[in-house]
Amino acid sequence: MNTLNDRQPLIKLTPFGALWSVIEAEAHTVATKTADGKTVLTGTSPYDGIEVAVTVGDSRQHPRLGPYDPTELIRLPVAVTAKANGHVYGATFADYRGDWEPNVWMIFPAQIKWTLDGKPLADLRTTFFRSNPYIVFPIPDIVKPK
Repeated sequence: MNTLNDRQPLIKLTPFGALWSVIEAEAHTVATKTADGKTVLTGTSPYDGIEVAVTVGDSRQHPRLGPYDPTELIRLPVAVTAKANGHVYGATFADYRGDWEPNVWMIFPAQIKWTLDGKPLADLRTTFFRSNPYIVFPIPDIVKPK
């Protein structure tokens, strides 16, 4: 994992990275169902050419999300596969939490497990999350108007 090409597929192994891939694929995204009724969205982003399949599960046991009661149906990414560089990257997402960012209707998984070609790559435990942090980048001196 020493080059950008090696690391690029890793962004797909987050719930947002996976979903953006199928959003970017637009009309080329294909929806199918698994044997247990989960929806699988498969598409290839035209920006990076990585094929992504996102498995979305129905949830009626989730944190309160604004007006959505924890027993109301929402759909959450539970798994993803991404094909790149001759490898299959995978991820599973569990234990979605909504208390890391008060007053924001955003949830994120506390448990993320990654695989590479079916073998464990990372077992990640999330303890903090910000959905849209405000970041200030100072203007470099070289480009500041004089």
